[in-house]
Amino acid sequence: NEDDFVTVTAKANFQVLGKRLGAKMKQVGAAIGAMPLSELLKLETGATLKVDGEEITFADVSIQRAPKGENKNLAVDSLVSIEVDPTVTKEQELEGNLRTLTRAVNQKRKIENLNLDDRIETTLPSSIKAVVELNTDFFKSETLTKLLIFKDDSEVFPDGQGLLDLEVDEIVKRLSIKVSR
Repeated sequence: NEDDFVTVTAKANFQVLGKRLGAKMKQVGAAIGAMPLSELLKLETGATLKVDGEEITFADVSIQRAPKGENKNLAVDSLVSIEVDPTVTKEQELEGNLRTLTRAVNQKRKIENLNLDDRIETTLPSSIKAVVELNTDFFKSETLTKLLIFKDDSEVFPDGQGLLDLEVDEIVKRLSIKVSR
């Protein structure tokens, strides 16, 4: 319920209504300012409402939204309010790592001047097996990997640094791919 998180208010559009209502403008303006959320939402959907005997449309009002309290996850605009949960789940983190790894393998393909249709063998440290297993088909199809090999981390990265602790450019330098025959 938007009303729990956002204060929605309306003001009369004096430029539009002033010409039409004249002396009655002040009275109608006050009534518009006191309209409940349910009525304001009707205006937003295109309804015409009677306010103090006058027909009022969305063009006759200015609707404003403001967050209630200190909610850093809430974004408001004149037409919409959006609350975003910035929590990243473990699965989302793995998916992001998979996309980073896929990007790194494709950069390595480009650096090695591989043909666009060359199938490859990709060797990765076993510590990131769970990342690739999240969607092995995606990884293989996006990188054209025919054979996927997992080796002990110390064989792939003797310095002991984890692959996903690195920036993409550094991952590219450390990846091992070769054309599969």
